[in-house]
Amino acid sequence: MPPVRSEVIAIVVTCKADVDVFFGRLLEAIRARAWEVTPAAAPSSGTSVAEGAAPTEDIAIRMPVVGVSGILRMEQESWENAGQNLQDAFQDLNALMSKAKEMMQLAEKMRLKLLMNSSTESNSNDEEMGSKQDMQDLLLSVGIVSPVTKETAGALYHQQLSLQLADFVRIPLEKAGGMMALVDVYCLFNRARGTELISPEDLLQACSLWEKVDVC
Repeated sequence: MPPVRSEVIAIVVTCKADVDVFFGRLLEAIRARAWEVTPAAAPSSGTSVAEGAAPTEDIAIRMPVVGVSGILRMEQESWENAGQNLQDAFQDLNALMSKAKEMMQLAEKMRLKLLMNSSTESNSNDEEMGSKQDMQDLLLSVGIVSPVTKETAGALYHQQLSLQLADFVRIPLEKAGGMMALVDVYCLFNRARGTELISPEDLLQACSLWEKVDVC
């Protein structure tokens, strides 16, 4: 009986690439026993890959996390993806802020035009009245462009708040027929101010200053 002969093959690899990546792919190929897979002809469009054979694209793209360098690479890719997402988000935010600024400027022009039309008496047909009503509803939903705050007005806070309240309440008053409950004014005014809310005491003090500042 001939003696059993064993062979030992030594492979020496020298390269400038990442050694951990190379060994990771080598181990992946050994576990998949790629040499036992019969290479199939290039599949036509819509044909799936034969069972047991890993897709070529998946093998080419998949990068196993092996060793410290693999972990560092994964962290680097994660930071790059996060940075790209953050950059895209800021671009969308800048575009939104630019568009919002234009809309607020347009709303201010519409408000001034509506106040000018309200001060002049003219015969209007039903279509013009409906358009005016739509404009009033739009302006009430947009809110106040630059609400007066204690930080910006300082000691003149209540005086400037009184003027802004008088300017704001003209449209709701006209819509309500010339009379409104103070509670409704408080709710509408705070909704228009957004996050810069005022207290009921501030509203009362602003209303009490109307006689002094002559808002009529």
